[in-house]
Amino acid sequence: METPEFVIENGDVVPAAEASIPIFNPVIFNALGVYETLLVWDGIIFHPEEHLMRLRRSAGLLGLSCPWKLGDVINWLHEISEVNHATRARLKILLIGPGPARTGPTCFLWTWPLPQIPDRAYDQGVPVVTYRAVRFMPQSKSTNTLANLMATRAARVADAHEALLVNHRGEITEGATSNFFVVKDGTLIHAPEDQILTGVTMSLVLRMAQDADIPIKETSIPLADRAKWQEAFITSTSRHVMPVVRVDGAPVAGGKIGPITRQLMGLFEKYFEAYIRERKQRRNDTRRNFVDNSG
Repeated sequence: METPEFVIENGDVVPAAEASIPIFNPVIFNALGVYETLLVWDGIIFHPEEHLMRLRRSAGLLGLSCPWKLGDVINWLHEISEVNHATRARLKILLIGPGPARTGPTCFLWTWPLPQIPDRAYDQGVPVVTYRAVRFMPQSKSTNTLANLMATRAARVADAHEALLVNHRGEITEGATSNFFVVKDGTLIHAPEDQILTGVTMSLVLRMAQDADIPIKETSIPLADRAKWQEAFITSTSRHVMPVVRVDGAPVAGGKIGPITRQLMGLFEKYFEAYIRERKQRRNDTRRNFVDNSG
């Protein structure tokens, strides 16, 4: 994957080659760090405030401070997008604990290419596999991602799109890089939020489902019940809403995309397009007013 040209370190733009973490920093051996992945689309950052608030919550659970103002970090996000000429990309934030030579935490920001997802993934759905693992302190998006990494490798070996994490009770909690939903008896079901990392996209989808009068239930998702699922899908920043049609090779409800999944896919894309369009208009109006006033 192509390395970005520049990185922001505590608000300063530095060449990517100069951004480094000393081996004595606790993030190396203790995973003392948190991160976020955001989406920039046509120069517009999608829901930055929600991502940064979750970064603060994640940091707080690990006893990490995040001393920078929200508005300053949002400005950094825009700046790193511009200096790396990334109009459509992922934005990465890494907040790590202080090392021996520092008295406070360090915050890195950089851009990363978007994953190439073929249209057929949304038109036909994707296969996933299960992997027996759970993340440490799942409500914190920490750098302790070994379980995610191993699960993702298992999915790659199986030629599957994603891996679903399964706990010791045989319950699916979340995807390695996503949130997981099923539909059963016409009800949208997701795992208890104290067992997962609640994604920004997940929260938006739940709000849309509620507005659409789709019944919602927060409860465990036993893998043994998969024959009873009527639909399944995953959500994430880069994927939006993606239908799941096979789990460990077995089809979900005949391998067809269900009506609730299609409804939420449509609602989310409509919302996403309106969000980007409205903020592009707001940005253009601001620039126009600046030019008019300066003239």
